[in-house]
Amino acid sequence: MSDRVWTPKTFSNEVGQRVAFLKSRGINQGDVVFIAHNNSLEFLADLFALWALGLQAACLSPSLTLAELENLASFSKPKAVLAGEGQNLPKDSFQ
Repeated sequence: MSDRVWTPKTFSNEVGQRVAFLKSRGINQGDVVFIAHNNSLEFLADLFALWALGLQAACLSPSLTLAELENLASFSKPKAVLAGEGQNLPKDSFQ
């Protein structure tokens, strides 16, 4: 966890930017979106943006194996994957 702090206005702006990004990608209410972040402010902004749009958030643990990721992706069919810096997710798991 970093020592960074966002003001309420900054947090609101970050969430708003993520909402606009998701809308521009055609993500619709009820869609599943994976979130793969370390413990960060960006994770919270992504999560709140998903909730604001009525999306289903599936938060991925960094300890998941490739087989577990593939199983989750096969089952839930995510429309998007939001990953933080340093997250190394195999792209072919989410097709």
